[in-house]
Amino acid sequence: MLQLETFVNLVKQGNFSRTAKDLGVSQPTVTIRIKALEDDLGLPLILRMGNQVKLTPAGQTLYEHIERSLRVLREGMEQCRGQHSVETVRLSIAGTPNLCAYVVPKLLGTIYREHPDWQLSLSTARSWEVTEQVLDEVCQIGFINGFYKHPEVATFPLFKDPFYLMAQPGHPLCRRETITLYDLREESLFTYKLESNMSYMIKNLFRDINMRTDLLMELSDSYTMKRMILEGNGIGFMPWSAAEQDVASGRLEILPLELPVPLSREVNVITLQKNVYRKEVAECLDFLFQAHAPVTSDFLIAR
Repeated sequence: MLQLETFVNLVKQGNFSRTAKDLGVSQPTVTIRIKALEDDLGLPLILRMGNQVKLTPAGQTLYEHIERSLRVLREGMEQCRGQHSVETVRLSIAGTPNLCAYVVPKLLGTIYREHPDWQLSLSTARSWEVTEQVLDEVCQIGFINGFYKHPEVATFPLFKDPFYLMAQPGHPLCRRETITLYDLREESLFTYKLESNMSYMIKNLFRDINMRTDLLMELSDSYTMKRMILEGNGIGFMPWSAAEQDVASGRLEILPLELPVPLSREVNVITLQKNVYRKEVAECLDFLFQAHAPVTSDFLIAR
């Protein structure tokens, strides 16, 4: 167990010294634990690059399985501890980085104020990882992009998050009344990594008109996209949930792009079917659907 927890911590921290400090042990102890784990498996798990570490393919595979298993184990231990205190309500929530940064805090504020005695936890993960956490009962409620269908999972549409083409104020295209996809041929355009559905939607826009564009870089999240645009490095499509405040303050500007079909993604709340009528989960869902939509008027009451 110690070896596995040390390995996961090392991956998250990125080097041996920070891992040792976080675990409260010496750096040689961390090295011994990792070496023992590699010896047990008969495979190298990490590559040492100065003070930094990089996972081998075997290490990446092991990390993905261990990290999930440890979450399940910790949740089980928390539930066992909770049986000694039936008065304490624990509610674990997970969501994508963008939703946890720009949407979830506003929605959960009401719950926290109504139930200050509840123990709430919030973690970030990719949408498919959030669904796994819900199925594994690591978290009770998940916020994801896109619809998820599973016989054991209840999915509730929360709102549609539109995507707009954003640029730094002063960009030449900001002075145009309207622009088309053809006007983007010479522009440096940021997009999202291929694992994102939005990446496929954006690339299909150009594929449908047989046009190639200068895709400058694939980015992993909306926050990084925003920072790159704010620095004047290019333009990119951003969800309104992440750009709303910056547009209102004048830090970002929406380009007047005409599209055949507007870009948007559906934000959903998921929980296990058996949890829908649990008191704390039911109350949380009620608060979510009674709250005013923070990002768009297209708020869908789903209950």
